[in-house]
Amino acid sequence: MVTAEVLASAANSIIRRVRLFCYGFLAFFQGVQGDRRGCFCASVRIWLRPSRIRMFRARLLVVCWLSITVAAQQSPFCTGQDDNVRLPVLQRGSMPAGVAHYVPQKWGTMGIEVVNPALTAREVIVATHFADNPDLQYARRLWLPPLSTHRSTLLVLPPGQQAPETGRYGVNTMLLDSASGEDALVKTRAGHMIDEGILPAGWRPIVTKSISDQDSDADEEEVVMELSSVAKLATGRSRLVSEYRGDFLPESGLGLQAMDQLILSSDRIAEDTAGLAAVRDWLHSGGRLWIMLDQLEPETLRLLLGETFDCQVIDRVGLTELQINGKKQSFETPDGELRQFEEPVELARVMGGHCDVAYSVNGWPAAFWKKVGQGEILFTTLGPRAWIRPRQATDKQTTDPLFTSPYVATSPLQTLADRFFQPSGPPPIPVEHFGPILAEQIGYHIADRGLVAATLASFCGSVLFGGLWLIRRGRLEQLGWLGPVIAIAAASVIAFKGASLKQSVPNTLAEMQFVQTAAGSDTLQVSGLASLYYQNPSQSDIGSTNGGVLVPHSDEPQGEVNRMLWTDLDSWHWQNLTLPPGEQSSAFEVTATTSAPLQAKGRFGPGGFEGRVSASSLDELTDAIIATPGRENLAVQISPTGTFTVHSEDVLPRDQFVAATLLSDEQRRRQTVYRRLIPRGTDTVYPDRPTLFAWAPPVATGFEFPEQTRKLGTALFAMPLVMERTSPDSQVAIPSPFLPYRTDREKISSSTYVNRTGEWVERQSSTKTWLRVQFPDEVLPMKLDRVFVMVRITGPVTRIEIARENEGEPVVIASDDSPVGNVKLEIDRTESLVFDERGGLTLGVFVFVPEDNAATVENLDAGSINLWKIDSLRIEAEGMTLNP
Repeated sequence: MVTAEVLASAANSIIRRVRLFCYGFLAFFQGVQGDRRGCFCASVRIWLRPSRIRMFRARLLVVCWLSITVAAQQSPFCTGQDDNVRLPVLQRGSMPAGVAHYVPQKWGTMGIEVVNPALTAREVIVATHFADNPDLQYARRLWLPPLSTHRSTLLVLPPGQQAPETGRYGVNTMLLDSASGEDALVKTRAGHMIDEGILPAGWRPIVTKSISDQDSDADEEEVVMELSSVAKLATGRSRLVSEYRGDFLPESGLGLQAMDQLILSSDRIAEDTAGLAAVRDWLHSGGRLWIMLDQLEPETLRLLLGETFDCQVIDRVGLTELQINGKKQSFETPDGELRQFEEPVELARVMGGHCDVAYSVNGWPAAFWKKVGQGEILFTTLGPRAWIRPRQATDKQTTDPLFTSPYVATSPLQTLADRFFQPSGPPPIPVEHFGPILAEQIGYHIADRGLVAATLASFCGSVLFGGLWLIRRGRLEQLGWLGPVIAIAAASVIAFKGASLKQSVPNTLAEMQFVQTAAGSDTLQVSGLASLYYQNPSQSDIGSTNGGVLVPHSDEPQGEVNRMLWTDLDSWHWQNLTLPPGEQSSAFEVTATTSAPLQAKGRFGPGGFEGRVSASSLDELTDAIIATPGRENLAVQISPTGTFTVHSEDVLPRDQFVAATLLSDEQRRRQTVYRRLIPRGTDTVYPDRPTLFAWAPPVATGFEFPEQTRKLGTALFAMPLVMERTSPDSQVAIPSPFLPYRTDREKISSSTYVNRTGEWVERQSSTKTWLRVQFPDEVLPMKLDRVFVMVRITGPVTRIEIARENEGEPVVIASDDSPVGNVKLEIDRTESLVFDERGGLTLGVFVFVPEDNAATVENLDAGSINLWKIDSLRIEAEGMTLNP
């Protein structure tokens, strides 16, 4: 230990040397006696003696060591004199990180920084809780190398249903040291036991982030950033687009839940393996991603999307003149002026893939969309300068810096932005709907009917014979107490049996999953509900090894602090979690992977739609259907080899989702889920593309539950249907669900059919409705052989006609008098049916009723008006494909 005597001795030695040095130079400059040079040389000789040099060097080393020691004692790495008592320090806690936007019931990341000043490695736990909910902690176990500063993140779930009015969450963070075998609370750098901080609460409806190239040319990066801001301004929102920099992405997709859109214009993300996985998980769960292909290398796309990106970048060219064309189905129309550029605009030429092309340039896709799970990707292949133009004096001006830019969006960018900058929508089906279904699976056993009947018969017999015996004894009044005794005995038998049956139900876990996948991807987005039943209060050791999260919910306060402790990137478990007896439901979500991509694809053939399912266990897929945006469903029978064919006979009636006449209990529950997932007669359109749904055993999610727990469960898989183009000169039959129709607003129509809900409305008079039927792009162009219109109509209808238009006049091509029930109209004069430029076919549906059913005053008074309605109308087609 350094003493005061040592320090004083060193200081005196330095003073003496300084004085001697001063005297020598004074003698040299004054030159009072002797030669000046000799005096100086004498002084130098004194200083250069070996003994003097060694002594001075020793004193200098002591002083340097003292200086280092004093400085080290002021360092955050030295908090005590003995290394064994040097404790870790919570340098910074409660720091916004990741999205830095915290929304109730959406996971977010919080930054933490811990210092280990000891010369040995330490293991600590950083735990935090929201100020309004101190009984629920989120924690992470960290290993700290010697003399290190560790920066990490912690997943937190903001409580409540709405963000606080103050616009911020209060959070308390603490550091626990595990060196002594027990978790000991350690003071923060400020000397407090708890670090109090705040996190910004979500208040903006749209959260947009971007990843751009920090090393690129400043002017180029500015234009890329302006493209993102201008696109957002085009939708009437502020230009705020935050930038991810440095260690920019959270380690888990859960940390991105509060983000609505991500704009990717840099290859920097390829260096972050965990970040790539996080973005994939976020995208599959409903995120929107904008990828600028002119700024990225194909290798980055392969790392990010894998087989999901089935397009191929051919090359990159520079264009000095271009015009963006809108592309719908099989035709293109100019959408913007012909523009010229002094400096060429880069175009990444892309071909192949199953994508929805929105715009093109010189026949090459300029912008296209692709669905991935519940998410959606916007790909742009043109450089930023092609999508924006300099602001002119005639453009609308504003002084608000958040709503202005030196550039203006072109018309194509405006259309793309309106679709891209939308808030994340709700899940297709809230998992809370699974609760009653799971309760049926866990439900208690009830007493056998025979036992109950025997007990009641014994009770009645005992009362009867007891009454007769008392009458013979002349003491019938004793029945007043004998009857209740017999009733209590009978009730006790039934109660005892019920209690024993209740105790016979073992601890049970029942889960129902909704599994979504993207075509060609081995990633599964799993969400669902787990119901836990315990006979007695249980100290549950619940955890996960796959990164999924499960937060048990209990309405009863437990009086203990429940802690969700993360021990690794994908591993966590609950501490101090006690579940009360009875049933508890917990929502969960997790990203799982399969050994091979799970997908369904096919094409139209002579028998209908012929497809194949690729899955690991084909024999376990049951009660499958194909649902379409046209709100019609097809029953699917999948063979052991994975093949299937659906045609017109497989179309399911309204509100029926299982192809069976007599439903089992399990099929009844499945049909209930289908009704809630695929609504009819509402504004919600799900799915928005043909999708194959099938039931199978649940996916392994990596959750760990207590041993000796009975496990039940099922999963509903949603696989987007990949529709491949049918080869030319092939005969095809198109079932009605693949031929959606809408009211043609360009023609005079009585609006009997409502596009928004897909329903036909009741009417009392004759009507004429024009429908536009859209044919799949995968069979166009084609030559029609026959078209069938199947109608089910109720009410006083005298005639129904199907018409086409010829030079502005309707021409009847099929009809039926006095249609009753189901009517099938065949159109064989197909040479008069002409497709429009978008691959659509326009048909008129004319319905006539008796004249005496008109809404006259006399009929209204007499109550003789009868309403009629089209219950359903389906259109099928047969023909041959042609060469494009």
